[in-house]
Amino acid sequence: MRRSLLLAAVVGSLLASPALADVTVRYRAVIPEGGPAHMRENPPALTISADGTGQARWDMAAPVPAGEGGASPPSIALITREGVGYFSLNAPGGQMQIVGRVDDAFAIGAQFATPVLQGPARETVRQVMSQRVEIIPVGPEIVSGIQGNLYRIVIVTGETRTPPIEMVVATDPRLAPIGREFVRMVESVRPTVVEVARGEPQVYTALRAMLSLGAPLRIGNEMRIDSVSTEDVPDSRFTLPGPVLTRAQLQGIAAMMTGMMQQQQGARPPGGPPATPAPPATPPADARNPG
Repeated sequence: MRRSLLLAAVVGSLLASPALADVTVRYRAVIPEGGPAHMRENPPALTISADGTGQARWDMAAPVPAGEGGASPPSIALITREGVGYFSLNAPGGQMQIVGRVDDAFAIGAQFATPVLQGPARETVRQVMSQRVEIIPVGPEIVSGIQGNLYRIVIVTGETRTPPIEMVVATDPRLAPIGREFVRMVESVRPTVVEVARGEPQVYTALRAMLSLGAPLRIGNEMRIDSVSTEDVPDSRFTLPGPVLTRAQLQGIAAMMTGMMQQQQGARPPGGPPATPAPPATPPADARNPG
């Protein structure tokens, strides 16, 4: 990776940042012409709101398939309040809602993923850990009327180089709180990545460096920023929508869903990898809802 980029990321994180202000941004997926009509008319979207006290909320919802006009799509919200990250998962049609702590979800995910990534998928992990990343600054680019800088990212595996992946990051100070939220999200995932992969892949290090430079405006031709609002964000937007489940309760749900998927898949073929066992129960976490 270019040392200059890493140096810029470190220096940027140490310099004084502008004061936090309320801001809401909307990203949308870019669906190709051959994609499903309902997705082109109503592409998947990501909305992020942040306020001056450090609270934030991410909302992601899938588009409603054709013929299901009245159904609510599956969605997930990530809410940060009082320095703690929470998630709210809504099943299609609003039939089930799960609210929990993000760190509990990552811990449970690591328990399920570790046996696979350090067993059948160990070679894949080894290849990822051996990859190098080159980040090439290109120059200014405006996306949806917002100023940013374009970078091209190339992943090198042995003698193989991927086609450049383009990423535009914002230089507009209005988006500084959104950039901080991306950095906070990536940093929250880092302990789990390091634990599961037994180290930090350079691909992940490069992502952290890129997001330290600013909020993304465009990622390839797949996602781009759609709108920015600097209107006040009401506190109610950061209220948790239900009681927070304990880690033990979340583990029980994860084990139940895993069992259901294994039943649907049927018995494994001879010589196939064994089913991933449910992780052991842990003492309940604090289940109080601070909302």
